[in-house]
Amino acid sequence: MAEAPRKFAAIVSVDIAGFSALAERDAAEALALVARVRLLATSITARHNGRIFNTAGDGLMLEFIGASDALTAAIALCEAQTDAKLRFGVHLGEVTETANGDLLGHDVNVAARLQAEAAPGTILTSQVARDGASPELRAKLQPRGKIKLAKMRTLTAVFALDPSGGPVKAHATTPVLA
Repeated sequence: MAEAPRKFAAIVSVDIAGFSALAERDAAEALALVARVRLLATSITARHNGRIFNTAGDGLMLEFIGASDALTAAIALCEAQTDAKLRFGVHLGEVTETANGDLLGHDVNVAARLQAEAAPGTILTSQVARDGASPELRAKLQPRGKIKLAKMRTLTAVFALDPSGGPVKAHATTPVLA
């Protein structure tokens, strides 16, 4: 049996903060919001040399060739989406591509876990993704220390960006170590 192809990719995990509460209050509006976010993400991702490789519920997984494209697209999507607060996790690493184009592997999971820890309206990135970005993008990212991501054994150095220019707050349930 042939081994699945592996490659290096920048992964962005996107989620609509507060989606479950919205879906409970107004299911039709929640579905319309997901459609608007997906349409916007499709356009922005394509402009930054990326693609959507997976969707689930209100979440999206995006693939880019490099960290600068991934962060630039995340910032553009965060700034353009005014209907809802989005949360982003950005990571860079090796992934396995399945026959249908989906990406799997530890580094995809890291992006998803970063997104789960991001405060609404902010982007949380790993140090490896930050280090792979352009100097201009690196300068926008604030160090947040090391955190233990869910279901991961090691601590991950993280950096955050609030595209609105406000101070980035740590997620309430995340222990941030100095």
